Amino acid sequence: MIDIEKAVLTLNHRLTARALSLWQGNVPKGSNYDTYDGLTDILNPSTINSLRPSGEWARHGQRVYHSLLSHYLQYRISPYENELFTLTRGAAALVEGEKIYFKDTLSWCQKRSDLAKRKILEKESSGLCKFLKPFALGVWEHLLMLLEDEFGYEDYVKYCQDKKQIDYEGYLPVLQEVLRQTDTLYFEAMERWSQKSLGVTLDELNRFDAIYLLGLGEFDQSVGNTSERHSRSFS
Repeated sequence: MIDIEKAVLTLNHRLTARALSLWQGNVPKGSNYDTYDGLTDILNPSTINSLRPSGEWARHGQRVYHSLLSHYLQYRISPYENELFTLTRGAAALVEGEKIYFKDTLSWCQKRSDLAKRKILEKESSGLCKFLKPFALGVWEHLLMLLEDEFGYEDYVKYCQDKKQIDYEGYLPVLQEVLRQTDTLYFEAMERWSQKSLGVTLDELNRFDAIYLLGLGEFDQSVGNTSERHSRSFS
């Protein structure tokens, strides 16, 4: 168990370092598979299933088991994710002569778009989404196959329930009741926000308009003014 724990910690460190490098805008050295160098011998269903927790080590074993299982799943679906990443890296929609790459969609919608341009983006991106859908779905299909065939999970919910030790199915009716009770309040508030911010009704908006609204860009100026007033008060 100790050797497995050390291996898991090593994998955690390698993946975190790679993620940090990507977040900083750097190109990580080597490929995704370099992360697993020297540790692939433990990335197999037999080893992972042997770690299933029981007895006095149940809580600690649960963390080790699921940590290694997560690394194994990532290791196995990497080829599918890499294929999807390669396809989406150059994917772009053309909006009034400007190329909007998928990776820039969030920032573009929140900072450089307007209602008319976002409608064009919706239309232009629909074909790309249809093309990419089978590849994105393939990642999930392979993940579910691994969980069901190699580890005996009935479905993804059962896997998450075991990993997080949360009774998702038990919480479902509670959350549905919360949604029912707040339904009117939520949609009335969103309707007012839509009309005040964009001058159109809620049912006229698309998902890209939602990205714009949730960016809260309309409050940027007031936040800046507030910060400026606070700055002056301490000078």
